Amino acid sequence: MTRGAFLRKVKVAIVDSGISSNLELMKVVSEQYGLRYENDKVEMKLMNCEDDVGHGSAIADIIYKTNPEVEILTLKISSQQAGIDCDDLCVALRFVLDNLDVELVNISAGITYVDDYEKLKQICDELERKGIIVVSAFDNNGAVSYPAAFNSVIGVDISDEFQGKKELIRLHRACADLIVPNQFYRTVWLNGEKTILKGTSFACAKVTGILSKKLAEFEQGSIDKEKLMDLVKTQDYSMLMKEGKEKEKIEIKKAIVFPVNKETHSLLRFRDLLTFELVGVYDEKLDGLVGKELFGMTIQSFDTINWDDDFDTIILSCTTALSKLTRKDYQGEVVCLAKEHGKSIYTFEEIQSADENIFYPDASNIAVPYRNMNKLHKISMPVIGVFGTSQSQGKFTVQLELKRRLSNMGYQVGQLATEPSGYLFGAQHVYHFGYHAKINIGQAEMIALLNEMIWDIEKQGNDIAITGCQSATLHYDNSSIQDLSLQQQNFLFGVLPDFFVLCVNPHDDINYIKRTIQYLNAIDIGKVYAIAVYPIKVEESMNGIQLKKRTLTHEEMNEFKKYIHEQCMLPAFEIANAKDMDSLCELVVETLSEEV
Repeated sequence: MTRGAFLRKVKVAIVDSGISSNLELMKVVSEQYGLRYENDKVEMKLMNCEDDVGHGSAIADIIYKTNPEVEILTLKISSQQAGIDCDDLCVALRFVLDNLDVELVNISAGITYVDDYEKLKQICDELERKGIIVVSAFDNNGAVSYPAAFNSVIGVDISDEFQGKKELIRLHRACADLIVPNQFYRTVWLNGEKTILKGTSFACAKVTGILSKKLAEFEQGSIDKEKLMDLVKTQDYSMLMKEGKEKEKIEIKKAIVFPVNKETHSLLRFRDLLTFELVGVYDEKLDGLVGKELFGMTIQSFDTINWDDDFDTIILSCTTALSKLTRKDYQGEVVCLAKEHGKSIYTFEEIQSADENIFYPDASNIAVPYRNMNKLHKISMPVIGVFGTSQSQGKFTVQLELKRRLSNMGYQVGQLATEPSGYLFGAQHVYHFGYHAKINIGQAEMIALLNEMIWDIEKQGNDIAITGCQSATLHYDNSSIQDLSLQQQNFLFGVLPDFFVLCVNPHDDINYIKRTIQYLNAIDIGKVYAIAVYPIKVEESMNGIQLKKRTLTHEEMNEFKKYIHEQCMLPAFEIANAKDMDSLCELVVETLSEEV
């Protein structure tokens, strides 16, 4: 049948708060359904669905005024101003899928904290496959919301940038599909009371009315949502995307590591958390460590590596400082030998190479979710953030200590690491912006990317996420832009932890520690709940020029923890003390359980 050959009534299901029974539009309402709770079971049942909120009446009125020939079926799942529940929405949509012969479903609401992402997505995907078009509003505050952001749903958003009231912009490569001007709509509320409203909910209703009018020109089932949007749009707009492809992570089964340094220590100390078998540790013999044992493994000389041994990857830790000391190009030598013997390289410092067997976890703008249009995901999963004051204070160690303990307690623990070794410990994502990192993305891009990473960790079904920042959460000096902790601030906005652990050194200035706590407590709803103390103190030597390090005695550590507690009114835990780390983990579980 060709376009315009006949007009017919299009059935639209409105999932909302019901409709006031005294409205004129009730003449086009053919069926009403509501939720019924029986024996811990929720079902949609045929019933009178009087609107006790007003929202559903307003939505139905806008759709009706846009297309008076529409046929409406209403499904009441909301009786509060607060919005809709994800489980109730799933029940309603499943009922539509299994029982109703409709062409459009209007959901003038957006869920930002999604309890069951996969369940809701699956139902929306099934509705699309059946030919039922779901139209949903985005969150009014600008967050990514569902079901509007699903590819199987027409997501409607608003903008103040458009002049003409009849503009209907079709977006491509974006989380929203249609954008309309942010204008006022004359509609009704409870008991037919006239009102004027604006927002995504009412824009969504207007779009549904327009779509239903257009569908009436075609046979049922002959137009899919993509074609339908093309028919009603006034113009197209495509989001700019960075071209390219992220480098695939290499698969590691057996690996050796070179050289021995701070980063290597974590691999050895927490090798039970590694996703592969570590079969060898090597160092330059001039360092004086060859032959010694470190965390149960004997350090061997770099010169003795047998490249035909049973390992598939060499983990190349930071070699720049060692190369300057010995005037030897370790990086170049490793690249040549690895290629010659068919070995992969996982490097902590960038190597300029197109070789697929060389992997460096850099932060690329290719991964930035430009399609989100600066919208951020709301995260339901608790996020632990390990932040710090100064350098070399065990921030990554605290993350791994907590990850190990929480995993042993049965929690599914996700991780976003800022250390290049993160993937080796099973972190879902790595955003490396520490030592030798090269960041080539802007502030907004960094925040969007980090937010997307945390969201992906939640989407994978993890119970909790652990992440950690680099040193200097707050700047020490304001003499130049380089002194400001801009990357740390961007990282903080990107991950927004619920539970902060602040790592400090015994030589940190107490006023700086207090300022940092105040800053972290003020940035969002997360709070600093604990302080982790690194047991190494940096002191001036006798000549007053050089600095020396020493480990605090047991008595000194207890005295310092007591001092921190008195000054900051927070519990303090020693990073190198297993019992203290147990207590910190217990505090995390107790606090986050209370928050939930």
